[in-house]
Formats: sequence, C-alpha cells, structure tokens
Amino acid sequence: MKIIIFTTQTTHHTKFVLDMISKYPNTKVIQENNQVKATFDTYHNFQSQQETYEKNFFFNGHEKKIVDIIPTLEVKNINDEQTAELIKSFGPDIIIVFGTSRINKTIIDLLPGKFLNLHGGNPINYRGLDTHLWAIYHEDFEELVTSIHLVEPKLDAGKLIAIKPLNLHSKMKLHQLPAENTLCCIALALDAINNYENFEYLSSGQKGRYYSFMPSVLKELCVQKFQKFTENIK
Repeated sequence: MKIIIFTTQTTHHTKFVLDMISKYPNTKVIQENNQVKATFDTYHNFQSQQETYEKNFFFNGHEKKIVDIIPTLEVKNINDEQTAELIKSFGPDIIIVFGTSRINKTIIDLLPGKFLNLHGGNPINYRGLDTHLWAIYHEDFEELVTSIHLVEPKLDAGKLIAIKPLNLHSKMKLHQLPAENTLCCIALALDAINNYENFEYLSSGQKGRYYSFMPSVLKELCVQKFQKFTENIK
C-alpha cells in the first residue's frame, strides 16, 4: 500500500503522520507551509493551552515535527508543481488530506476517487474552517464529529465516506478537543485505507453552509459554552 499525506505542521498533525507511517511505512508526506490567514484577529489563549496539552498528550512534553520523523516534501502551496510530480512518480494507491488549503482539480484528477479529506466536523451541515468551533457557538454539540470524504474542488463537498463522534468527557476543556479530533482522524483514515477498493458512501455530496475563520471574540464564547456543556456530561 502506497500512501501520500497532504498536511501542515502542527503537533497533532505530527501525531497523525507518526501513527500512519507506523502502520504503512511506504508513505510520503507533502507539507504545505504557506497557510491562508484571516484579515482579522482570530487568536485566543486556549490555542496556546492546546499546543502545550498536545505535546504532553502525544509526545510526553517533547516537541516533535513531521520532518523529524519522515523525509518530507515542503511546498509553499499544496497545488505546486512539485506536488504533482511526486504523485506521478510515486503512484500512490490513496492520498489523505489533513489540514491544507483547497486542492485544485488538476491535482485531484491525478488520483480520482482515491483522494480523501479528513474534516473536523459534519460537512453536511458545517463546511469550511473552524467547524467544531462553529458547532459549539451554535450549541450544536451533536455535530462534534469527524468525517472523511472524497476531495472535490469545492471545499468539503465530496461524497461522505464515514463519520465518527468525538470522545467527549466530563469537564473536558476546549483546548483538549483537537487532540480527540486527531484520534478520530487516525481511526477514520485507517478504516478508509482498509476499504480503499470499495468505498461505501453515506451521501452523494455536501451542500452545508460554508464557514470561515472564527474571530477571537467568538472563540471566548465557545470556551464558555463548551465548558458549560462538558460539566453536565456524566
């Protein structure tokens, strides 16, 4: 089995890559370094807490980067020609996207039907960015799920393959949520690889609302709403 992972550098993405290559060593990684940023303030201090928590949770407090664990093709934009060249030369059976910018049709067409995206949310209702946060903002806690779907040029609009609820627990904090999402992503990706020759689709395509970056002020509301919700989990 030959796999390519499209991703960016975060601690939880490093954990994802590490677990994937432990199961499938014939894996290549393409890391996108020039990420799109909002034109307004989106930072909240729970994000620093998240980074510290993930280092402790996944790597016993140590900082790990993807390039430390596997040779990595680094590109400014995931649609760079270097990406296409690696796909053509390596000939992957499947490509898994976890946290990059939009993939264009030229790249998708290099491996049609076997190009999968991991999405932190339910794309039937929440497409785009910060979708777990937007679900929390709307107090739509049943939508705290992770999904895997085919990649299409339209963001988060491909056929849905599987969906998995996040493991939420009593008094859980918002900064812990991305780590739980990562564990779901690992499980979904491994299941998809095991069934890559015969995907069964839950839906034919997504038409949910597209969400963009969440402003800092709304993230503070999410921290409060999530804490209130998890305090009532038994």
